[in-house]
Amino acid sequence: VVGNISATGLPNMKETFAELKLKPSRIDADDLKRYIPEEAFAYADRLGTVKLQGQFVGFYNDFVANGSFQTDLGNFVSDINLKLNKNKALSSYKGYLKTDNFQVGTLINNNELIRSISMEGNVKGVGFTPESAQLDLDATVAAIYFNGYNYRNVTTNGKFSKQAFTGDFLINDPNLRIAGN
Repeated sequence: VVGNISATGLPNMKETFAELKLKPSRIDADDLKRYIPEEAFAYADRLGTVKLQGQFVGFYNDFVANGSFQTDLGNFVSDINLKLNKNKALSSYKGYLKTDNFQVGTLINNNELIRSISMEGNVKGVGFTPESAQLDLDATVAAIYFNGYNYRNVTTNGKFSKQAFTGDFLINDPNLRIAGN
């Protein structure tokens, strides 16, 4: 990792506020294992070695990640506030996200429901399990592999929860053209 780090509250990680300004760097989940909760490590480990550049500000469980990331699961750019809770149903996120063929199904360990997504827009949500997830999404989705089909050219501004959607959408896929609200 290359960059500048400032932290107050050490050595107690749970009370440490950190600001990391990272130049192009590489990090592996094993490098973080002793600093993050076991539950968070499982997700970090699935990302593999991450090439990153950006800024992280906050606590280990409540931080803003503003940067670009190249992972084993795909690439993404973010300016997102993440609030991680021991109960995944209560974890939340809010901000800008751009993904390029990101394998979200592998990250959340549910490839049957969703595999990959390429999108750009604003997200706001709570819950990291299919049963608890509630997502507000205002985005353009170039492609999303969902329920066994790779949908293309989707524009949405709405709320997703479980298998329900409320809001506006437009799908201009070669096999499906539909608009609704």
